[in-house]
Amino acid sequence: MDTRSQFYKALDAGLRSGELDADDVAEIVDRCRLLRNVDRAQAEKLVHAMAIALAHHIDAFRPDALISQMVDEYVSHTFAVLAKKRSLGYLGYCAGYFPGTSLLLADPHGRPYNWRAADDLEVSERLERVSGVTFRQTYNLGAGYSWGRHLKSVLRYRVKLLWFAIRGRVEKDPWNLHYRVTPYIAERRHLRDFPGAGLFSANWQADLDALRQRRPDAKIIYMPLSYFPESTIDYWVLDRRMIDYAAMIQTIAATLSRDDIVVVKEHLHMMGARDTNLLKALNGMEGVVSVPPLELSNAVVARSDTVLLGSGSPGIEATIRGKPVVTFCDTSYWYAPSGATFLDLAKVEEWPARIAAAIHSYSPLGIEGQRRFIAGCLEASTRVIEGKTTIWPVLDAGDLVPLLTRLAAADGR
Repeated sequence: MDTRSQFYKALDAGLRSGELDADDVAEIVDRCRLLRNVDRAQAEKLVHAMAIALAHHIDAFRPDALISQMVDEYVSHTFAVLAKKRSLGYLGYCAGYFPGTSLLLADPHGRPYNWRAADDLEVSERLERVSGVTFRQTYNLGAGYSWGRHLKSVLRYRVKLLWFAIRGRVEKDPWNLHYRVTPYIAERRHLRDFPGAGLFSANWQADLDALRQRRPDAKIIYMPLSYFPESTIDYWVLDRRMIDYAAMIQTIAATLSRDDIVVVKEHLHMMGARDTNLLKALNGMEGVVSVPPLELSNAVVARSDTVLLGSGSPGIEATIRGKPVVTFCDTSYWYAPSGATFLDLAKVEEWPARIAAAIHSYSPLGIEGQRRFIAGCLEASTRVIEGKTTIWPVLDAGDLVPLLTRLAAADGR
């Protein structure tokens, strides 16, 4: 059964899914970076056509459960909505922070699917592996960048746009059902976005020390920049203000740096993909120190009083290193185990006081507390087959079989 033929059949006929209400469609359109960049009426037609195409397969296969690799766009989002509407067991999965694991999601908003209890040996091994200052999860994307690599990536992006346009015409697939998301992921699009040294502090530790001398009572707030666009911003942060990422980050940094010190660090894998206007703006703010992307995040955590983020691995890095976490994303798998303080994006002016209170009341975890925290994070994980060269993680059958059995049981079958 061909998904594309079902999709275009429904799209050309202007059919509407009876399973999606207006709120469902609005949420799907606003979250997807493709759909929010096209005509609204057309975007809604695409959602309904996709829902009908997916429902066709669900009706044909009559599954007990649905499992989906999360790909940060409206197809997987619609898939999750249909599962909920039909009361089917649902599971999303994506690459996990802990090496050798995949993260399991209960819905498209990143809420964890907690299903297992890791044994003491696994907890100890995971904690030891991520505790070193030099540890960082690269997700097999590498840790270096150069002008030559940037030039190659920009040229590759341009070739991809042309190739997908040609392929869409040849395959009679004008909406590039399998490829259209490409222009909306973190691509190197412009030569001007090469992350030159002038965009960051030349000596961030010295600049931080100098600011601390001028502001001895100021709190040091580490705000790592996110990999964007991706699920952790578009989907996991429930307040959609954060989708306008650059504007919100500048608002937050400007507000907090009036009296405190804000340390930002470019994400290792956003080099060349971020609009440099954001990096220039941050580096030019009084009270903000901009750390180069190749510096170790854990080294910045060590110099900070607290870590502020949406979702992502610094929430784990900070917790096991005895730093309080404040966050505007309460759906992340580490949120509840960490005891993080939630910050409302609608009330940024109140953040300095809430952050000060979180720092004042925080007690660092001892070794047993760290172990309980890691165990709590691992509840929403599954082992993967390591050494595979595939793009997506391959779930280990030893976990996948009981996991799917549990999912099907949730549907009462």
